[in-house]
Amino acid sequence: MDGIAAEVNDKLEKEVAAQRRRKRQQERELAGITSEADALLTEWSRGPSEGARTFLGDKLDGLAERRSQVAEALECTESAIKQLEGSRVESEVVRLALAQTAEVFGRLQPYQRRELARLILHRAEVVKNGVRLAFYGSPPDVEAYLESKMAQSLPINSEPPKTLPRLDSNQ
Repeated sequence: MDGIAAEVNDKLEKEVAAQRRRKRQQERELAGITSEADALLTEWSRGPSEGARTFLGDKLDGLAERRSQVAEALECTESAIKQLEGSRVESEVVRLALAQTAEVFGRLQPYQRRELARLILHRAEVVKNGVRLAFYGSPPDVEAYLESKMAQSLPINSEPPKTLPRLDSNQ
């Protein structure tokens, strides 16, 4: 389990490093746009001709639009970095969650078990040394759902709530 957690954390660290490189590039681009706009404003202050003013105005408008796009991309990159840094996997948490799997799974109805397996399990392969499982994203907190009033109020033969995520039809 420790090896798997370490491998996942290594992949997360590589992704964080890639996002940080992207952030530095966006910051450099933002600085370049600002310096170019400053140069245009300096040119504008020298009192150019009417035709040159129109050109400089158009150029400044284009730079302002590009600056807002880069600033928005920079915010998204910073958000992605924060999310990745908070996604660190600890093997003890995984062990505790796996220890409760049988209990939670045993409380589910057969159609709920099938749906849960379909939502979580992407692929299962039988290999020489055992079974290799591939999961979708982060598994939901099933125990919290089962303890919620919504789950307890459902009749035994009811369908699962329509709010559960479905697989994309393209997969």
